[in-house]
Amino acid sequence: MTRVVAKFCLVVLAFSATAVAEIKSYTGSVELKPSRGEIRADLVITPVAQGAPITEEVLYLNKGIRIEDVDCSACSGYSFDTDRTGQYRYVEHGAPLIVTFRHPLQPGEKTRIRLKYGGGIVPDSWGVNMLTPEWTELAMYSGWYPYQPGANDFRFDLRVKTEAGYEIATNGELGRTQGRRWIIREVEPTSDIVLIASRDLHKRTVERGGVRLVFHYAPAQESAINSLARDTSTMLERYSAWFGEAPLKHATIVLNQRKRGGAYVRPRFMSMPISADERNQEADRSWLAHEVAHFWWVGADAATWEDWLNEAFAQYSALLFLRATSGQTAFEAAIKRAREKVMGAPPIWGLDRNSEKAHLVLYEKGALRLYELEEMIGRSSFNTFLARLKRERIKTTADLLACLERHTTREVRQRFERLLKDTN
Repeated sequence: MTRVVAKFCLVVLAFSATAVAEIKSYTGSVELKPSRGEIRADLVITPVAQGAPITEEVLYLNKGIRIEDVDCSACSGYSFDTDRTGQYRYVEHGAPLIVTFRHPLQPGEKTRIRLKYGGGIVPDSWGVNMLTPEWTELAMYSGWYPYQPGANDFRFDLRVKTEAGYEIATNGELGRTQGRRWIIREVEPTSDIVLIASRDLHKRTVERGGVRLVFHYAPAQESAINSLARDTSTMLERYSAWFGEAPLKHATIVLNQRKRGGAYVRPRFMSMPISADERNQEADRSWLAHEVAHFWWVGADAATWEDWLNEAFAQYSALLFLRATSGQTAFEAAIKRAREKVMGAPPIWGLDRNSEKAHLVLYEKGALRLYELEEMIGRSSFNTFLARLKRERIKTTADLLACLERHTTREVRQRFERLLKDTN
């Protein structure tokens, strides 16, 4: 057990806060030591009070981390209890780092918190995040940086040092200063800081359809780059025609070297596995179509059942791409497989995001509901509706239903709402 409690002064205030101090930036330095399974960081974060006076900031760090120093002129103390993990499902081994303020931060008021820490990273059970000599991949799931649940509008500007022989990739802009030192920077709003490092990481840039694709890959994966670039370009072209202009002019795609954990997407960034078995190329293509669709379908609260607005729309986009490129028969076969999978599954509406069937419901059942909506209103109207959702930046089911009523009729809205609440 590690429980660190520190006080900067003896002031104790009793004050109830109902809002958050939203982090707007991360700056500082990071040192990766994959051969030893260690990381060191000296970071400055800038929380800004939102909505109501704030008495404390709750962040999550991996329980393998050791806090060395927390410096904050506006703070009275902090605690870090590594026994209290599991409070936030997306940072599986995240322990709460609670920083208390000397006086409540008023709405709009910001402060500066500097944190120095180091140690190991306890890997997640999903197989996504790890810090090993062969492959290092760290993102929000790992709690390698002080993560704030729900934060999706921050920037970062970090200096990264690695061990000799390691190359890195990130979801931000990447630049090398000299030797083993790098700069990673994101000047547009983001929700994550991804750090990937490997001795076996190569880089190749491909221009397709006005979009610059930067691939990071192992030599054994090089043969897949041309087909991936071609497929990604085609997907971007199709999705742009259906949903509106591509929301990016460049993207980084990391062909990860993990055994488990699958793929994930951040703005202008993707980490995905590629099968070494050529017989699985069609599955890889389907996976890619889903992840590329997330460049459009992203932003709904992924910690709740509203995540269906991210996952079901990406999944159905992949099915639409299948229909456009492989034909109606292949599409109908995929719909039939999805129906068989979801029989007896709970409804989408109000689903417990931690349910063991959450993935099945939010992805497969959600995609089926969109198929049923398309059948209900017709393909042309459905395509126009999807484009309208993106144009109006819909992020909640309530807003989607209101948009659907404006686009069609109140009766259609009610029928679709019933489908979202239906167990069949």
